[in-house]
Amino acid sequence: DSLTGSKIVHKFDLTSPDIKIHFKKLEQINDGKKTTVKGDVDCEYDWASISKLAATYLPQGIQLQGKRKDTLSFSSEYPMGQSDKLAANLNAKFNSGFEKAYYMGLNIDATDIDVSVREGLMEIAPFSTTVNSGELNFAGSADFSGKPVLLAIPTAMQIVKDIQINPDTTKKLLSYVNPIFANAVGVSGIINFHCEKLAIPVGSEHKNEIDIIGTIAIEQMHLHSSDLLGRILSVVDIDLGREEITIHPTRFLLQDGVLRYDDMQMDVGKHPINFGGAIGLDKTLEMNVTLPYTIEGDVVDTESESSGERVVLPLTGTVDRPKLDVGSMLEQGLKERLQQELEKGLKDLFKNL
Repeated sequence: DSLTGSKIVHKFDLTSPDIKIHFKKLEQINDGKKTTVKGDVDCEYDWASISKLAATYLPQGIQLQGKRKDTLSFSSEYPMGQSDKLAANLNAKFNSGFEKAYYMGLNIDATDIDVSVREGLMEIAPFSTTVNSGELNFAGSADFSGKPVLLAIPTAMQIVKDIQINPDTTKKLLSYVNPIFANAVGVSGIINFHCEKLAIPVGSEHKNEIDIIGTIAIEQMHLHSSDLLGRILSVVDIDLGREEITIHPTRFLLQDGVLRYDDMQMDVGKHPINFGGAIGLDKTLEMNVTLPYTIEGDVVDTESESSGERVVLPLTGTVDRPKLDVGSMLEQGLKERLQQELEKGLKDLFKNL
């Protein structure tokens, strides 16, 4: 970068067991103020081997498989002596893809992706593929001049449609959506996710800068056991293995390392349980749970209305070790009883006047 002039490589090959790069032309021009780099490249590579090298430009934890043969044309113009700005000024266009990918419990089938970069702004053209027997839809962009680099969607979209839950999605995704999934066994069901906003930091840092707003719903769900759900339903005689569970569409926000929602209704059979509050990416809980029974002990179901006030308990601790404040149920019961006695006393007083 320190010398004025041009350097042209008409042919250059870089070969290793897992990657072969053939530069058909590579040119660098310095005019004293700026550097221009451009070239045409044919490459063969194995995603399983080079994923670590590409980790800087991929969401943390994604695993890619498959062998590819791709052609790439690129150019970049940046201030001379500042080669760290090459990516921020990059222009490129190429087609890439993979045979298989894995991300947070999502097993993604073969996918081809068209990518273009203009002055450091990468655009991923809309594509659809099969994931966990359902459908994944995505389009995105990333600005390489930003810090951190964020992979974002351009508009609201149905990212996940009818995908099947598996043990990994339960552990790596759903346990951060609701603590009943922590240490749950034998979970199955169908997830749908509509996303209004998504921005995921590229690379392994800045995880607290994930910004997601969307609506999640789960249908036809069954689970064999869940410590927390079992405790919540201890008053109701329910066999979790036989009951179908539905999580109603719930809008949530994931910002500043904390996922929040106001009311997530979960119907276990015909018994509603409502969750609201915050779950941290550090697994801390600050929530309330509305139980499917009243302070008077009446069981509530979705097919009939109950006149009693349902029990609400604080849920704290962590995702792995949630704590239900059962003592507050006794306190609520005493308050309810005192209120009833006060109302009765006032009625009797006014009756005698």
